[in-house]
Amino acid sequence: PAVHVASLCVRTRMADNDDNDVAQILVDVANAGDRDGRDLTLLCTLSDYLRPDSVLQTATITLPTIPAGAAGSHSVRLPVRKPKRWDCEHPNLYRIALELRSGEQVLETVQQRFGFRQIEVRGNQLFINNHPVKLRGVNRHEVHPLLGRSLTPELCRKDTELFRDANINYIRTSHYPPSEEFL
Repeated sequence: PAVHVASLCVRTRMADNDDNDVAQILVDVANAGDRDGRDLTLLCTLSDYLRPDSVLQTATITLPTIPAGAAGSHSVRLPVRKPKRWDCEHPNLYRIALELRSGEQVLETVQQRFGFRQIEVRGNQLFINNHPVKLRGVNRHEVHPLLGRSLTPELCRKDTELFRDANINYIRTSHYPPSEEFL
């Protein structure tokens, strides 16, 4: 639509006491039309990714008038009590759904997955949510004795399963792009 969500970014901030983490939603709304965007609201809904009907938090932002050809940045903070934090063994995901409305009319709906995680490097050590992560990596070339560089999705999946079973959590792909199935 002429008035639309131009960008969406979700940042998470972890509480020190494992109680209330915060999801900060950064949204840019643009007006590519020839008329001013008026009476705009943005409904933000946070839910568990596996159970989208389980709403954890909601917020409604009333947007100012957006002139034709202009854009505006907006931010909302959604506190979440004791969320399931993302880690290497349990990639717990949440869903943020944005609904841009003009009056009662829904102009656009946008969704994004995210996890509550904080990644930092201290010295030469990688930490995810304050837990050290040891990177165990290998180099990978897409090659097969009969198929050459044309691997099937099943072979890509088998490679990934073998890497996981060998406790490998870091893969360097070769000089040419890997297939979408592998990624």
